[in-house]
Amino acid sequence: MGYYDDWTVNRMIEEALEKEREIERERERERELEREIERVSRETRDIERIREAEKELKREKEREQERLREQERQKERKSSKDRDKSRRYNENKDEDRERIRQKEKEEEIRREQLRIKEREREIRLQAERDRERE
Repeated sequence: MGYYDDWTVNRMIEEALEKEREIERERERERELEREIERVSRETRDIERIREAEKELKREKEREQERLREQERQKERKSSKDRDKSRRYNENKDEDRERIRQKEKEEEIRREQLRIKEREREIRLQAERDRERE
């Protein structure tokens, strides 16, 4: 190795220190970039979780709406069954009333026939008594 004067040595030391500072600045920029990448990565994961949660919320809402529609269909079926049942009940009730009216008419006719027979019997008895008197 040769001899270097103080000024050259100082300049070489300054250049070496400047290169070290530049390397340290470069490392700091790399660390900042890594931190930025990690932050963006976290935000991206958060965004993905939010999107997934929104999709799940939408699916849940659709399931709830389908459940409500099914509930409404069941109510309508029950209501329809109840209306049919009520209609059949009223029809049966009307039929029962008609049968009762028919039986009452038949009973009235039978009583009238009995009255007529009784009247005929009374007339025959009266006629026999009248013949016996003559």
